[in-house]
Amino acid sequence: MTTATDSPVDLRPDIAATLAAMQQAHDALPLDDSLATPKEVEQNFVRRSLLRDTGSRLRLDCHHVEQLEPQLVMLRDWITTLRACQREFETKLAEAEDAERHNTVQRAYYRAEAVRQSLRDILRGPDLVGQHEVMLDILVAWFREHRISPLPGESALFAGRGGLLSATDRLSNVTASITKAHDEVARSLRAAKQLLAGPANVEQPPVS
Repeated sequence: MTTATDSPVDLRPDIAATLAAMQQAHDALPLDDSLATPKEVEQNFVRRSLLRDTGSRLRLDCHHVEQLEPQLVMLRDWITTLRACQREFETKLAEAEDAERHNTVQRAYYRAEAVRQSLRDILRGPDLVGQHEVMLDILVAWFREHRISPLPGESALFAGRGGLLSATDRLSNVTASITKAHDEVARSLRAAKQLLAGPANVEQPPVS
């Protein structure tokens, strides 16, 4: 739960132990019909409900983090790939523009234009015709040489990932969301531990 965000503390063992303790505490509660007074029945119901609801909230918050982390890893990897591609094509562009300046044949011009267009596609993503990405052969070849494949369930390379600009924006948003989600996990974990320690002054996680 913490690998993708480089958190210094891995809460997973603590969460697992806390959830197990909560289940044990829930299972140890007496049956209502074994209690002597209505007040004891009510207290038993409240305790059972708190254990169930607090545990459910902790599990839900953990699940939210687990949903976000693959997006974070995917975007980081994709941005790393695009930046490597961008660096190579910037080098190609410098070479092509040098050849363009010293060569009057149209081939040098077309080569430089192909690299410029590929750099635009890297930055903003290629144009689409239907579901088909329109990329020049020079860029398609780079992805093929580096064995870059579409995401599972996608047929286009940039589908679900975007160009470098949009991927960077998405990474910033996902990073903020996962930081908030980790804070919610920590808050729910504290509430669970307080509940196990005693019924008084329990910090309740906010309702989302």
